[in-house]
Amino acid sequence: MLISSLMPPPPKVFISHYEKDAAFVEQLASDLRSRGVGVWYSPWEIMPGDSIPAKLELGLSQCEVFLIVLSKASLGRPWVLTELNTAIVRLQSGKIRKIIPVRIEECGDLPALLAPYLVQDFHNQPRERALDRVVDSIFEATGSKVPVASGLETYLQRLIAACEPKARVYTPLQGAHAPNRAAALDDEDGAEIEVLLRRAFSRR
Repeated sequence: MLISSLMPPPPKVFISHYEKDAAFVEQLASDLRSRGVGVWYSPWEIMPGDSIPAKLELGLSQCEVFLIVLSKASLGRPWVLTELNTAIVRLQSGKIRKIIPVRIEECGDLPALLAPYLVQDFHNQPRERALDRVVDSIFEATGSKVPVASGLETYLQRLIAACEPKARVYTPLQGAHAPNRAAALDDEDGAEIEVLLRRAFSRR
């Protein structure tokens, strides 16, 4: 069994932004991924020759949360507001679970469409505090489990890689030995993995 198959599927977030805010947005996307959130971020998803409207529509259909990055530049872009309108329609029809506005600078009056939603500011408080609130909101909205540690899967992969190849693997969640695997774990390793996995799957 692959380690990734033991992990719960991550919630997925669509990030709506303007390209001039790319430095902030790419860091945000990376931070969310490192905390166990799946991210749809257009520079990572849209390849040369792709239909931009089709890819955006596909991205929206695959995500549970819509996150819009608010700045002086983005609020003046029709495409960003079109994505927001689409997200509101999807929210009202139950196709997404939450809209999260993120403000990265003081940008005056916000569109009336955003009036019902609490805005998370990043420009007037420590970044980690704002990021924590966004991550907590995403997991709360989707009912997903917050990983006990973002490095859990990396730890497990490193542990297995260090074991003797082509031996038997102890699988603690099944309580049995599985033959013909690429690594071997002793009982102590298995017990430690079991504890980590149970914590990861039981905590929010």
